Amino acid sequence: MEQLQQTIQIISGTVSTETLELDEEEILIKAGKSAASRAIRISRPLNLPIHYIKDGKLIEELPDGSIRIIKDIPRVVSKDQFLTTI
Repeated sequence: MEQLQQTIQIISGTVSTETLELDEEEILIKAGKSAASRAIRISRPLNLPIHYIKDGKLIEELPDGSIRIIKDIPRVVSKDQFLTTI
C-alpha cells in the first residue's frame, strides 16, 4: 500500500500535531477510533445510549449500564476475499 506522510491532529485535552508516516488503512483506523472515543466521552454525561457492533450483533448500551441486542448483523465477504478463496 502506498505510504503517505500525513499531519494528524490528535486531540487529548490539548491540541498537538504529530507528523506520522502511515498507510491509508492505518490512518482511517486511527481516525475512526479517535472519533468513536470522542463520541462516547460526549454521550455518557448526556445520558445518551451508545450503539456499537460486537460479535456480529448491533448492541445498545443504555445510560444505566444495561445492554440490549438490537439485531444480528450478517458478515459480508468482500470481493477481494471472495476471489482469493476461489
